[in-house]
Amino acid sequence: MNLLTIDKMPKSKEKLQELVKFAVLNDIKGNMPEIEELYQSLKKDKLITQKQYNTMFDRAVTNMNGDGKMSGQKQQNQNKKELTLKEQLLAAGMKESEVDTHSSDLYVLKNDISTAFIENYEFKNNVTTFKSQIDGLIWYDIPFGYMNEHYELRKQGRD
Repeated sequence: MNLLTIDKMPKSKEKLQELVKFAVLNDIKGNMPEIEELYQSLKKDKLITQKQYNTMFDRAVTNMNGDGKMSGQKQQNQNKKELTLKEQLLAAGMKESEVDTHSSDLYVLKNDISTAFIENYEFKNNVTTFKSQIDGLIWYDIPFGYMNEHYELRKQGRD
């Protein structure tokens, strides 16, 4: 579905789902404030919950469309470079402030989005949690989850 067709849809969860699919498929979520605006409007009218909103991103990133075409993450991996773990989490709806690093480890704030991601993560048995001494919140520690980026920064002398 193209953006013009989506824009003509009435305000609804279905429209939001199509916007999310479009944004994830085209890797432009950060450039689509209408997603957050529509979500806030639907939330205010009690037509959607945070969990339902997060699930939309999970589906867009990991599931197949009913027409058999790959959507979200799967198609992106086919069409261009594979996304890093950090990029996948951001595409799923995590905020930059909810993702951090230390050397080659990736730290992710524990919430509905990150928990769903970790549950489907290939190496989930290696993931631990910790309570941050800075903000007092629970974070996931994904060992070597930032390895590719860390390696590139080291090559450039910017670690």
